[in-house]
Amino acid sequence: MKAIVIREPGGPEVLSLDEVPEPSPGEGQIVIDVKATALNRADLLQRRGVYPAPTGESEILGLECAGVVLGHGPGASGPPVGTRVMALLPGGGYAERVVVPERMALPIPEGLSFVEAAAIPEAFLTAQEALFTLGRIAPGQAVLVHAAAGGVGSAAVQLAHEHCAR
Repeated sequence: MKAIVIREPGGPEVLSLDEVPEPSPGEGQIVIDVKATALNRADLLQRRGVYPAPTGESEILGLECAGVVLGHGPGASGPPVGTRVMALLPGGGYAERVVVPERMALPIPEGLSFVEAAAIPEAFLTAQEALFTLGRIAPGQAVLVHAAAGGVGSAAVQLAHEHCAR
């Protein structure tokens, strides 16, 4: 399987396309055939060597992807094989295939391309968690979004607006 890997910290010049082992799904995980991925600030920091991958997770960059479910690990039941999904990843999105806990994959809505869907999970799920789970916003409330020009901030503005917050 091919993946974009980094052998040492640095700029874009340290990225290389290499052969890597196929990922093997563990308990409750699914395998996704990656069709598109996204570039996040965390990927840039990890490439520079200042934001390590979570312990035990893939060293391959990529925190989100969109693709098609190829298979299930032990105990995983869905989404079904062949389903178009977008997923939030602990790493590994810059590869042809990735494994992810099944609960971290969402079906891609009709009308969205793989490229569009790949840009949703990291920014929008982070913004949703901040606004609704932690912030408990309600319609009509005022919301202050710092750095509204970034990925998470612009997603927060859109979600707050859709939820009738100011």
